[in-house]
Amino acid sequence: MMHTSTKFSTWFYGLFFGLIAALIIVAALAPRLLAFAPSAIGLIFFGAYSFVFKAKPLSPRKSAFIWALLISGMAIVSALWAIEANTAIERGTKLATVLLPGIFLVALALQMPKHICRKYAAWFPAAVCILGAFISFELLFDLPVFRAIKGYGADVKLMDYLLNRGTAVYCLLALPSLLLMSSLTNKKLKIVLYLVMALTIGVIMTLTFSQSSQLAVIGAILFFGLVYFLPPERKYAWWCLSGVISVLILSAPFVVMGVYDFMLGVAETSTWLSKGAGSERLEIWDFVSRKIMENPLYGFGAEATRSITFDTQQLHYPSDTVLHPHNFALQLWIEYGVIGAAMGAAFCAYMIETIRRSFTAKQARFVLPVFVAALSLAATGYGLWQGWLLGLFMLAMAVTVIAVRATSDDAATS
Repeated sequence: MMHTSTKFSTWFYGLFFGLIAALIIVAALAPRLLAFAPSAIGLIFFGAYSFVFKAKPLSPRKSAFIWALLISGMAIVSALWAIEANTAIERGTKLATVLLPGIFLVALALQMPKHICRKYAAWFPAAVCILGAFISFELLFDLPVFRAIKGYGADVKLMDYLLNRGTAVYCLLALPSLLLMSSLTNKKLKIVLYLVMALTIGVIMTLTFSQSSQLAVIGAILFFGLVYFLPPERKYAWWCLSGVISVLILSAPFVVMGVYDFMLGVAETSTWLSKGAGSERLEIWDFVSRKIMENPLYGFGAEATRSITFDTQQLHYPSDTVLHPHNFALQLWIEYGVIGAAMGAAFCAYMIETIRRSFTAKQARFVLPVFVAALSLAATGYGLWQGWLLGLFMLAMAVTVIAVRATSDDAATS
């Protein structure tokens, strides 16, 4: 818990919430800021804590450091067998610079006083609503602000996928923002924020090219309802959920190869999948899965796909190289083999068990869907080690913890 206030405490809280809110707002135009800004904010404010409050902050959980070091260390160790050893070492180092400082952001959120979380409860939802309104405006009117900033004329054809990363930020932070809105005492403000959220999410989900974000929202909604029937007290049900996710990770390349022909036919005839990159994504997953089978024990090292020429007919994806597999399970498999897949399954099980043990049923209804949405983004859209994505995950964890604390009177998150 936070300690005695000083003359600096007011600006400490205001500046912290203000910087996070500003970061959320600019995410559509500058998503790469997420690669370092959340971690930097967490590290700086955690370091300033002792000066401001004349007391030491609570230390972050050791398990968080262990996982961050395992993830970073695995990439560095994979240099021993990686196709590009220097690339693997560089990736491991960058992972450490994102994950380790990011832990302090979450640690700061965990000890944020509940009355402070309530005092600033409108800031994050307002920022998410502004972000959503901007994305909606751009989608509706052919990206006028983006064109003006980047210098593109009206005659230049721009694709809406330029907003996909900002859309991912919006979708992942929408659920904890809704929880924060429920704690607001200003009824007029609450109604305005709810209306803006409803309108923007409707426009974005209808017009976006980001099917990853659409799937993340669908998954979050499904698990929001599921937790009503599977409260944390039913530990065996939660263990079964961990088991299902683990099986999916461990079987990912085999499942892809088994259903590829069928799913490709579906993608080719589906209006929804053809709007995005469904066929291309399936083809990438197939040729990556077949490559995995050449070294399934320990893979080809961190960032291996950047250096591999794949065996592919290029039916839909017009290249035999790819930066990453667009699926976190396949990325773990091709980089670290079954060892990496097992580590990924263990991490997911750890996260699910942490949620089950740390939060009440009401809180878990919001926390678990955020985790599922993050998992969905990593499973369908982006490279797992992209700095902005990992920074977004850290930011989402911190915002979700603050939302839980703002709406809770118990000691579950103290």
